[in-house]
Amino acid sequence: MADFISNQPHPETNESACTWLLPDAAPLKPLWNERTAAAAGIFWQGKTFLAAAFTRSPVETVIYLMNQGGRLSEAARFREPYPVRHVCLFTLNGRLMAAILSDAFRVYDTASGACKGSILTDHAQSSFCEAEGSLYLIEGTLLTKLDGNLCRTAETLTIRAGNTSDYPYSPRKDAIELRGRTEPGTRGGHVFCAFGRVFYACGDIFDRCGTENEDTFICQAERLDARFSRRYLAIPSAACKSVFTAEDGTVTAVVIGTESSVCPGLAALVRLEWSDGGYLRPDRHLITENAVTARMQPLPFTDQIRDSFVYSAPDGWYYLTGTTKRKDGTFWTWTNGIHIWRTKDFSSFEDLGTVYDYTADPDCWQMQASRGTNTWAPEITYHAGTFWLTYSTAPGCGLLKSVSGKAEGPYADMGRVVMKGIDSGFYAEDGKLYLIWQNGMIAPFNESCTTFTQEPRLLLPSDGQQVGYEGAGLIRVNGKYVLYAAEWNGDLRIDGTYDMMYSVSDSMYGPYSPRRVLVPHGGHGSLFYAKDGALCFSMFGNDRTAAFRHGFGIGRIRVKEDQDGLSLEPYEWD
Repeated sequence: MADFISNQPHPETNESACTWLLPDAAPLKPLWNERTAAAAGIFWQGKTFLAAAFTRSPVETVIYLMNQGGRLSEAARFREPYPVRHVCLFTLNGRLMAAILSDAFRVYDTASGACKGSILTDHAQSSFCEAEGSLYLIEGTLLTKLDGNLCRTAETLTIRAGNTSDYPYSPRKDAIELRGRTEPGTRGGHVFCAFGRVFYACGDIFDRCGTENEDTFICQAERLDARFSRRYLAIPSAACKSVFTAEDGTVTAVVIGTESSVCPGLAALVRLEWSDGGYLRPDRHLITENAVTARMQPLPFTDQIRDSFVYSAPDGWYYLTGTTKRKDGTFWTWTNGIHIWRTKDFSSFEDLGTVYDYTADPDCWQMQASRGTNTWAPEITYHAGTFWLTYSTAPGCGLLKSVSGKAEGPYADMGRVVMKGIDSGFYAEDGKLYLIWQNGMIAPFNESCTTFTQEPRLLLPSDGQQVGYEGAGLIRVNGKYVLYAAEWNGDLRIDGTYDMMYSVSDSMYGPYSPRRVLVPHGGHGSLFYAKDGALCFSMFGNDRTAAFRHGFGIGRIRVKEDQDGLSLEPYEWD
């Protein structure tokens, strides 16, 4: 297995998964149903203590004791002269202390209520933390050691996250490195020890799913003064306020849900697990993100698949195809030709087998042109009395025609129809078949589908930004043209999301509206109409925060049209 930190495998793999939900996973439950301005937690003397400052009473901080059943009882209450910006819990000389930041950072003994002093700080989310037997004041990434009287010493440390380019092999780039930054986050900062390591957790504004949202990132090291790893996304859709470790080694983060959370503005506890890849991630029973595709499970489909494509055919069947791999191959080398399944209702699938595999002929043009024995992203349609398939092979795309008129073939090789580009698919209108590929290139076929009748054109949104960089498709919705494609948001194949983007136009060649996210985590899926007329999507999961990877999932699309135009929104399959 590739080392996640120094040589991260493709985020399609479960070894890289930040989110990897079990079938019984449930949404994160808030600690209380009040919007929270600040929160913290600690495990001390066999008990869990929590601190909170609520937006309805911004100058008060309440300390709670949590019993084994999760019930909370008030243990202390403190009042500040100004609204509370941050709170943390720590121990000092055997006493449980609450540090509350408003106009200054005041430290209180939670048992007596006495103020034990204050430390001024300019950092909005500074905190106290114990690490490696010492007490530190953390201001951003600067750690200042304190003595037993809360006085600063001359010893300071600065946390700097390693960049992807620091490691021997890392073709993927982190967003902060591309921006020329070295600090792992811009919000808060907390040091904690667990699993024999030191961790630094912080928040950062990250463009996951095409929306700016605060997520929690972590970097780790063998000891506090050692070189820290590159950062990685640890808790999606949550601002981490503190992390504590119980006697049994359980690691729990106190978070406040952010805009895309299942509990926005509310505090919750997220248990963290140590993955086989050597990093921290949320417990697999927890759903943190409020998106349909963040809580989906794949259909009962036994095969692993990428680039899933569904076609609702005139014969009453749904046909499924996509990128598959051989037993000893991968999705990138030694793929399994073109495989097709069919189903009536997605409750069971009939395997039609491998309908085309060019590796059977070592002298074929594909073996001469391709950089490897790869066939990926096939799509199927019915046109002119028979089924057609198109597929990618590096470089370019090929075309196949069923000589039997059946989806299972056999298929005749119609040659290479795209010399440069990948991810080809079909669009049909007024009896004419079009090929669309890559980022929205499109061209019409002649009647025999042996050549294009026009030069390819790029379908482009009005702002000049492509709808996506691969996996383009086209479908009519309410008389309008919906162009969709896949795009990485956040960063490229590190912690970003692989999303289905879309644009709308009144005419095929545009201009199209500025792109928007249609299906979060649903990049290089497909749009199709169900037998009941509902617009639907397919997805396979390709990023670290997708609920699953290499599976086949489907959902429905809610279509809205008002004075602002046509808009599409995913929801559950029923």
